[in-house]
Amino acid sequence: VLAEEKDPKKLTAKEIMTKNIATVSMDDTYESAFQKMAQLGTTAIPVTKQSKLIGLLEFQKAFKFKEQR
Repeated sequence: VLAEEKDPKKLTAKEIMTKNIATVSMDDTYESAFQKMAQLGTTAIPVTKQSKLIGLLEFQKAFKFKEQR
């Protein structure tokens, strides 16, 4: 934002949002979702159902869940 010399008070979410976001399906396995996050170098990934956003899978929360099992 600052590098582009834009006024942050006038920016819209559309102007700074990430486009073409990687997602996982709610039917993907735990392992495949984490593999995708590792490949992307991210700690969270949107979860979709029929191309609609239904949630966000976060590494820390899911890792704790897996440890408890």
